[in-house]
Parts: sequence; C-alpha cells; structure tokens
Amino acid sequence: MIANPSPRNLAIFRSTIRLRSVELPAFDLRPSGSHWSPRAAMSRIRIPLVWLPVALWMLLIFLGSTDALSVRRTSRIIGPVLRWFIPDISDAAIRQVQTGVRKTGHAVQYAILAGLVWRALNEADLGFRRPWPRRLAVLSWALATGYAVTDEIHQSFIPSRQGQVTDVLFDSAGAAVAIGLIWWWGRRRQRWESQSARPATSARAHPT
Repeated sequence: MIANPSPRNLAIFRSTIRLRSVELPAFDLRPSGSHWSPRAAMSRIRIPLVWLPVALWMLLIFLGSTDALSVRRTSRIIGPVLRWFIPDISDAAIRQVQTGVRKTGHAVQYAILAGLVWRALNEADLGFRRPWPRRLAVLSWALATGYAVTDEIHQSFIPSRQGQVTDVLFDSAGAAVAIGLIWWWGRRRQRWESQSARPATSARAHPT
C-alpha cells in the first residue's frame, strides 16, 4: 500500500474507478422498435389458427353444395330408412320429410358456421367478463349469411342443384339462432358484464 500517493497515482486510481462504474449497453438482436414477448408471439400464431376451423367448415359446405348432397343422392338414404320404419308411407310424405331434413341441415350447418366465426372474432376476450359484443355478434351473423348467398350462387351452376332464396333465409335463421344461443349461454355463465355496471366499476377503480 502506498502511504503518500502521488497526484499521478491518484488520477490513475480515479480513472479506474470510473471505468468500473460504467455500464455497457446490452446487445439486443431484436428489430428496432419491436416489443417482442412470448405471449405476443403466441397470440400472433394463434390468430390464424382460430380461423382454421372456419375455413375448414366453409370448405365442407362448399363440397356439400355439389352433386354429392343433391336431392337425388340424399333420397337414396332417407327414402329407404323411412320405409323401413313405416312400410306404408307414401312418396309424398317421403318428399316432405326429405325437404324438412334438408332445410334443417341448412340451418344447422350455418348455425355452426356463425358460432365458429363468432369464436374466431372473440377469441382474445373469451376468458374475461365484459359487455356483450353486439357489433361482433352482428358481424358473425352477416358473414355467415353472406357466405350462404355465395353458396346458393355456387349451387345455381351445378346441374343437379339450384340456388334458392328460401335456403338463404333458413341459413340466416340458423346463424341468428346460434348467436342467440351464445348470448344466452354467456348470460347464464355470467360472462357478459351489464352496461350499467361499467361506470360504477370504473369509478371504483379510479376514485377522484
């Protein structure tokens, strides 16, 4: 240890202390301006995935609108089944049952489509209590109904099929029923926060 350090030694000692206290900047390999996090990365991957069931269901509807599910082909299944249960059933009754089954199928398949679209639009907030998203509900119904219109246009170009406005009405009604059931289920599970409760909640969270 130096008893009487010279001014030069004191200057070297002070400069060494300053170098040790300097914080070197951390190297960041991420692009500048990005706010990356594992949760954000997973959410970006999840957004396309939630639309995958919608795309697959639309594809099934498109394939079903071909000759594969025409009246001529479905009658080969419904007719024999009805005659097995009711041997003396008339041809007119079979046609009525077949029409009812087909119209019900229209409503059910578009109810499922509306539910899948609603799920994809609301995926980020399904686990939280919040007001009923009316705009997204209407958008889900509109997208399902719009696809029903394009489906009937597609059927008009198939020789064994025909596009009908009544089918669009059944499809639209099925989509509306699905949205209504989602609202009822969410209300029963207390998922939807009432509009009147929001100001009180915000006032408690931010007292003046």
